[in-house]
Amino acid sequence: MSHDIFVSQFRPLLPLERADSIEEIVSDQLKAVFRRYKETVLLPGGNVESHLAVLGEFLGRDPNPKAFIEMLKEMARRGKVGR
Repeated sequence: MSHDIFVSQFRPLLPLERADSIEEIVSDQLKAVFRRYKETVLLPGGNVESHLAVLGEFLGRDPNPKAFIEMLKEMARRGKVGR
């Protein structure tokens, strides 16, 4: 699920291909997403009944493993994971 969070929430806000400094990477919009992640997912910690519900609240939808599976397929294509 962590890859789902990264791909859907953080990666679109990271201009890594065209950034020359950390200041160019860490935008106000990215800071807002990090803050929302901290408040929604991290601060409740283990004091929640359903971690999937917490992730769903943060994502705005049910979490799913699709992004993680796609990452594994890509890594396999590049020979970076065993088959």
